Amino acid sequence: MTTSPQDVPGAPGAVSAELFHCRAGRGDLFDSRDRACEGQTLDRSLGSVITGA
Repeated sequence: MTTSPQDVPGAPGAVSAELFHCRAGRGDLFDSRDRACEGQTLDRSLGSVITGA
């Protein structure tokens, strides 16, 4: 389980979102901020990414 960053050096007040690794048909892979993988198969969480401040 990953946690969102609390205090990002150089980016006070930063906003984060969890990023997920997803699988689509025929072995296609993609990353998404949607836990439901836009209707495809969730592979795993990749952790949190900074999306804004």
